[in-house]
Order: sequence, then C-alpha cells, then structure tokens
Amino acid sequence: MILRKDFTLIELLVVIAIIGVLMTMLMPALSNARKSAKRAVCVSNEKQIGIALSSYFGDSDDYYPTSEFYNKFVGNEAGTNNLDSTRTLNRYLGTGSIALCPGDLGDPLGGAGAKSSFEAHGTSYLVAWAYASWGNADFRVMGVTNIFESANAGMFAFPSKKMVLGDLVWHGNRKMSQAQTRWHDDRRRRFNMLFQDGHVSFHTFPIEIENQMDVPADPNHDFY
Repeated sequence: MILRKDFTLIELLVVIAIIGVLMTMLMPALSNARKSAKRAVCVSNEKQIGIALSSYFGDSDDYYPTSEFYNKFVGNEAGTNNLDSTRTLNRYLGTGSIALCPGDLGDPLGGAGAKSSFEAHGTSYLVAWAYASWGNADFRVMGVTNIFESANAGMFAFPSKKMVLGDLVWHGNRKMSQAQTRWHDDRRRRFNMLFQDGHVSFHTFPIEIENQMDVPADPNHDFY
C-alpha cells in the first residue's frame, strides 16, 4: 500500500516563490527575444525595399525617386490596408504592408492618437531627404516633387555609408527622452537603417544628433 503525502502550505509557498523567481529571471530574456524578433522582421522589410530601389535605379538612370512628401515613397494608404498606388516603390513590391515595422511605436512629432506611424502615415520608414546634417555628404537622397531635385546614386563615393531610409523616428528631431522614439533600444539611439548598397544596419547614432548641429562631412564617419 502506497501512502500519499500531501504538500504542506509551506511547501506550496516555497514552490510558488521559486516559480516567481524563475519568471522574474526569464521575463527580461523573453522581452529581449521579442524585440530581437521584431527587429529582424524590420531588417527584412528594409532589405526588400532596398531591392525595390535597385529596380527603380535600373529604370531611372540611377536617380532616386521623387514624391510629394517625405513619407510617400512606400506603404499603404494611411489608416487602411489598401495599397497606395501613388507611392513610387510600391509597384516594385506589390504590397504596402512591407512598410510596417512590428516594433513601430508611433511618431512623437505626428500622428496623434495613432498606435503606430504605419497607422498614421501608411509607413514605418522615413527616407533621407532635403537637408544636409551630421556629416552626411549631401544628406538629400529622395527628392520631393517640384521642391528638391532628386539625387543620383553616382553622387556618393561611399554607397555602404550612404543612408537611404530607416525607422521613421531615426532623425535627430525625435528625442530619446520620448517613449515613442525608443522602437528597438531603450538606452541608445539605435535604428534599423537601409544604405545605398542595399545592406541594413542596426545603426547607433551619437546622442548629440538631437541638437541638430551641423557637422562637416567626413568619409571616416560611419555614415557619410
């Protein structure tokens, strides 16, 4: 005959306490794993956009596309699941949903009330356009119709350093002190960035970029 020994209240409390400690230890790891997975999807999205851009180059003598606005190059009609046929790169992708980053927390400078930049603007990605700043040789890449002349890919001596597009909040006028700016990293200015040669980097910017200072172009910079 086998005698069954019931758990005492103290033993149950000890087991519960151990499980609580293990959960406390595992939660940060699970959170980091989720962030890494979201970042990986975002990297894949940007690489596909880079392939679409290469196709556009082939059809346009290596000139970058133009648009009526800086967030109108790829993505859906804002607030919908409908492909925006007016966005230049969409015809090479066949879907606007590729412009949705799963880590998108929204934009502190726009889209009030929207859960994400994709919901507000139809895209999670912001192109480099119009202004020279932070040591980038001719910051302009994408042109804006009737306002700025589009750049040619041949203008840039270092395609692996020429930024084209990144997480919508990457630019310095979004502060790290704002929660919506911290899509993938809570401590540093790190964003997924697509470069002209097609590679995507989880790039770390100097925090000083938030001061919007002019820094001379230098080919030794990690973006140029």
